Amino acid sequence: VSKLSPDVTETTEEYQGETIRILSLKGSLVKVAYVRFGEMLVLGIGDVSVKRAIDTVKGKIQGLDQDADFIDIKQAFLPDARISGYFQYGVFMMKMKAALLEVASRSGRIDQNVLQQIEEGFKGVQGFKSFTFSGRMADVARGRFDVTFDPDKLSDEARQMRQFKPADNRSLSFIPQQTMFYYWSSLIGLESYWNSLKEKMAQDKEGLKTPIPSGIDMDKLVSMASDEFGGYLTGVKMTDLFPLPQIVLFARVRDQQDAASYLDQIIKDQAFLRMERESYKGIHIEYIRAFPFIHQLEPAYCFFKQYLMAATSRELLKQAIDAEMNEMT
Repeated sequence: VSKLSPDVTETTEEYQGETIRILSLKGSLVKVAYVRFGEMLVLGIGDVSVKRAIDTVKGKIQGLDQDADFIDIKQAFLPDARISGYFQYGVFMMKMKAALLEVASRSGRIDQNVLQQIEEGFKGVQGFKSFTFSGRMADVARGRFDVTFDPDKLSDEARQMRQFKPADNRSLSFIPQQTMFYYWSSLIGLESYWNSLKEKMAQDKEGLKTPIPSGIDMDKLVSMASDEFGGYLTGVKMTDLFPLPQIVLFARVRDQQDAASYLDQIIKDQAFLRMERESYKGIHIEYIRAFPFIHQLEPAYCFFKQYLMAATSRELLKQAIDAEMNEMT
């Protein structure tokens, strides 16, 4: 590599009988080190990680194959996985916390308020131990993520997430076949997030504000929503001004009639919104007439199959209705 550019210099260092090669870029403090073990090439930023790899190979320190957490989680890897990754998230975050405390201490700015802010910032990561990934490439590429944690050490917010039970995905029947990207989750926990935000707003001495239009009762709005949320992208259309993604977002509501009535009331209270209605196959679609110079943009929403659906155009909602109708026939 050093021969390809005069700005790159290469030095070597002998360590435990192995040769470490260190690459330095002129004007940069970052150095890349690497060492070979047969056909295996190990690279690292600086020489510390490479030296630890050598220590592991030489048996000076314990390898990952002897780590109890990794041995346990490895059993969940996909069969015949050709790609795998392991991140000791808990250890990393605790080292980050220690580093922040040290920096604050050296600067002389550490006090009870700073300590409380740091503790609060890392509260959500308590109990999490590691993230792992395994994957394999075939006609259909597959990947799997796993998380290990100590349930007794989780924060209240994380502990609440464990209360969610598996749910049936009832949205697939109205997703058009030409969809390029699709997402669905039943783990949003909207009510928990909102309660947490209210608590922080109440504690914030500077008066944390949320950009909520007047007349909207967020407690009522949140109570109407379930924990199902999703969306999909069918493509991108070019307008005279910019590319316009063809996006549909949807959220399942607990009571469709109640939610529709309240949303209608909210919109009527917003003087700048002029909604129009079209009935399509028995479904009322509310929309805003196309914007000047952006004829393809026609924000619309409807209630369908217990879902509130919003899209960048009413045609996208019609496609969802058609997909569901075809599924039923």
